[in-house]
Amino acid sequence: MNHYDVKTAFLNGDIIEELYMKQPEGFVKPGEEQKVCQIKKALYGLKQSARSWNQKIDSVLKTNGFKQSKADLCLYTKKYDDVFVYILLYVDDLLICGNAEIIKKTADMLNQHFEIKDLGEVSLYLGIQIERDKHGNFMLSQTNKIQQIVSEFGLTDANGCAIPMHIDYLSITGEENLLNSNEQYRQAVGALLYIANTTRPDIAAAVSILCRRVSSPRKCDWTAVKQVIRYLKETINLKLKLKAVDNLQLVGYVDADWAGDKSDRKSNSGYLFKLGEGTISWLSKKQGSVALSSTEAEYIAAALASQELVWLRQLLSDLHMPCTQSTTLYEDNQGCIKIACNEKISARTKHIDVRHHHLRDLQTRGIIDLEYCASEQMLADVMTKPLARDKLHNISDQLGMYIET
Repeated sequence: MNHYDVKTAFLNGDIIEELYMKQPEGFVKPGEEQKVCQIKKALYGLKQSARSWNQKIDSVLKTNGFKQSKADLCLYTKKYDDVFVYILLYVDDLLICGNAEIIKKTADMLNQHFEIKDLGEVSLYLGIQIERDKHGNFMLSQTNKIQQIVSEFGLTDANGCAIPMHIDYLSITGEENLLNSNEQYRQAVGALLYIANTTRPDIAAAVSILCRRVSSPRKCDWTAVKQVIRYLKETINLKLKLKAVDNLQLVGYVDADWAGDKSDRKSNSGYLFKLGEGTISWLSKKQGSVALSSTEAEYIAAALASQELVWLRQLLSDLHMPCTQSTTLYEDNQGCIKIACNEKISARTKHIDVRHHHLRDLQTRGIIDLEYCASEQMLADVMTKPLARDKLHNISDQLGMYIET
């Protein structure tokens, strides 16, 4: 998989609107000072530039036989004989995946339309460090970003921490001891959010909880943010491993922490999906309404996870790895499974918002197979609440997070 950069990408875009600009300095001829220039190509700084560039490269790729993914509009695929080539586009950064011959052929095609720079085999993409071992496994980490955060918030000499958040943090209520400004808090949480969403599922729950206080953070919230940073410092060499296996089967885990937020008694949803032995998607999110029971909280969480499941199945289909059978979604609440499998409406379920019954429809259609998983084996538990050290480390190992020795 090779990394390419398009030089001065926005300048390749075509402007279809009627736009004008002042003549540049040194270009004005005597007697023609009142004239202006009509813009026909995109310039940096124009509102239209990013969209124009995207339309340009999209047109070039489709003209040359590439097909745009339905699930991810930044993904393009093409088949050369029996070999597929994939292009992942982010503004002017491209990843091209395929065998060496096809990658070069694709790069040569792009060079006919744009000036691109070959950065070699991908090692850093959007702040994510990518390594590959001799077995073809990928290791994702963000060591540089973590070091930057530690330094930026003055924790270089601070001690590390074994867990990202204390178990009793959610029990802290009240609005006392607010910070004078939320600027630094917002900056720290924003930086942590990107890390949590890309390579570190072990801090996803903690960051999700801290995000709820960005408008009015307390001193205890700022202390909790620094604890997450100290935990990242302690585990800076932890990497997320995407292992190459023959049977790439998609499975999901979903869980909920009923009434976990003590301030409003709303529950926390959490899910994660694994493809083969690699963890590829996860989310920790507070539910929008108060659940009246643990079963209802689990049902709402499963409905949320089902949306991601449908999207992942579509993405795999676009990658020419279609899921021909139902996808297993593991749930640790028997009542939730029974509601999903039962089309009857009872007094206990009639108040549940109809959008959550999307889960029941997917179960009926054979897209999802909701199966019971004992709470002790529920990996998504790490997405719903802070965990003790031993349990956190045990789940992290099962997620494919490890320190290379």
